[in-house]
Amino acid sequence: MSARPNAAATAVTTVVAEAVETAATESADPCCAAPLPVLGRDVTVPLVTGGEVTYAALDYAASAPALQRVWDDVAAYAPYYGSVHRGAGYLSQLSTDLFENSRATVAEFLDCRPGDQVVFTRSTTDSLNLLAAAVPADCQVFVFETEHHASLLPWGPPRPWA
Repeated sequence: MSARPNAAATAVTTVVAEAVETAATESADPCCAAPLPVLGRDVTVPLVTGGEVTYAALDYAASAPALQRVWDDVAAYAPYYGSVHRGAGYLSQLSTDLFENSRATVAEFLDCRPGDQVVFTRSTTDSLNLLAAAVPADCQVFVFETEHHASLLPWGPPRPWA
């Protein structure tokens, strides 16, 4: 196989690292931080009484708006996308390198120990389901009844011995 596309992967990783560093320095004092530049922040919506106002997105239950910088970086990367772990072509290898390098970036950001593993899942619900399947049966899991329903389902009904 030809050389892995390390130069391109390094370039994209550098952009991501710069974005994280910029975000960290810009938000050093949350009391003085400007509103986050989220995608769609300038969208206006009609009022039932007439006129329009800037939309205030308050429903973040299932998702949150993308930061403009993230959207821009994804759009810049999109032409180079290839199947991760599923191809021998250049774009597939580039995407695989970026994906695997992102694990190291996340591990460093979270200050993980050397033996820790970073696992990406599709969603929080998916993560909870995987965790619930991996927890030994003799462990006790404490949840609050105020948790979102999706957070309660993986644990099933209370066990009689708990």
